[in-house]
Formats: sequence, structure tokens, C-alpha cells
Amino acid sequence: MLTLNKENGEVNIGDIVIYPTFNVSNIECLKEKYTVLLSVKNAEYISFIIRDINDGEYSMYLQFRNEKLWWISIGLGIKYSFPAFVITEEEKIAIKNVIATIGGENTYSWGDVLFNEDPKGGSVSIIINYGN
Repeated sequence: MLTLNKENGEVNIGDIVIYPTFNVSNIECLKEKYTVLLSVKNAEYISFIIRDINDGEYSMYLQFRNEKLWWISIGLGIKYSFPAFVITEEEKIAIKNVIATIGGENTYSWGDVLFNEDPKGGSVSIIINYGN
């Protein structure tokens, strides 16, 4: 299950809690329970991927800038059989339905919730942007 606290930007996804002040050092506690893969690391940015959250219901990409959480991308997890690198209408509808359950696309004092479609990467996701 995915929930969003609209007042403070806290995201609950399965048993993971992400919040606007989450930082790179908090990744260590996630590694105790999940396979957390390093995706990008350079001078200013570092990102991680978790592919199997809530029994494969969701996947998450966490992007940090200067060690502070900048944004997260939440997509459908490994339990779904959508083709890789191809965006299907069914997948778009599923993500839009999840966005609707957390309050829809919106701008808040702590950040934004957006639907994201990446045609080059072949994916759709929910972006929760804390870096405004």
C-alpha cells in the first residue's frame, strides 16, 4: 500500500517511510531489509533503486542532491508483467489510479506530486519532488 501525508510529504510504501528530510545516511536502514542498488554517483548526485517493495507491488528510485533527498520515483514493481522499456496503456492507467488514491497530481508546501511518462526509458511513474 502507498500513502502520502499531504501536510508533511511523508510517503509510506509498504513498510518504508520516506520524508522530505530523508538523507543518504538513511539508506543504510533500508539495506537491512531490501536490496538497495546504487544507480548513479557523482560529485553532487547519488541515486538508489529498490525494485521489490511490498511483495513486488512497487519499485522506487531515490535521487539525492548534496546528500539530501531531491525526489523519488515510484513505479509498479516486479510482480507485474509489463514489458520492459515499453509503455502500455494498462500501465499508465494503473499508475494514474495510484496517484488518484494519494490525492492526485498536486503542489504542496513541501513539494510536488506528478505523473511521469518517460518515452525514452519506456516507463511511467509517480514523481514526488522535494527539491522545490
